[in-house]
Amino acid sequence: MEQTNNAKARYIPTRVAVCKRCEGKGVVFEYSDENRTKVSGSCQCPTCLGSGRVKVTSSVITTIKPFVPGKDDKEGMLVM
Repeated sequence: MEQTNNAKARYIPTRVAVCKRCEGKGVVFEYSDENRTKVSGSCQCPTCLGSGRVKVTSSVITTIKPFVPGKDDKEGMLVM
């Protein structure tokens, strides 16, 4: 975990997930905008390239700032 001033960065290891665009099928269909009828047959999903899976890499940056009573009271609930 890196720390710069009052910010902490945490990197989440790469994981394999189901492709949301094709729902893991590897193919997508083209539809007309008006009545959701198929315009053409299926084609390879451009997001997962037909595998149905994608690699997901994430990072989370947490910034810690001082709380100023009177000024910051309306920004959200205090979490203990």
